[in-house]
Amino acid sequence: MNINLKILCNIIIQLGAFLAGAILAETNFRTQIEADIRPFRGLLLGLFFLTTGTSIDMQVNMIIIYKCVAWFFVFLNMVVMII
Repeated sequence: MNINLKILCNIIIQLGAFLAGAILAETNFRTQIEADIRPFRGLLLGLFFLTTGTSIDMQVNMIIIYKCVAWFFVFLNMVVMII
């Protein structure tokens, strides 16, 4: 449960940052924000992908992938048995 909560909180924080940027992009201050951020655009983009990529827990993802593959073969076997 603790791992799921940690993953959920990381996703919520990153989603909140994305939504804040999307909301600010729709305001009247859009041009001013773009002008202020333009020199740091590449740096901020790289930082975003770096932090998002390093926050991924590969052990949890591998467990999920193995479960999905297992269920795929179960359903595939059921379809073959029905046909």
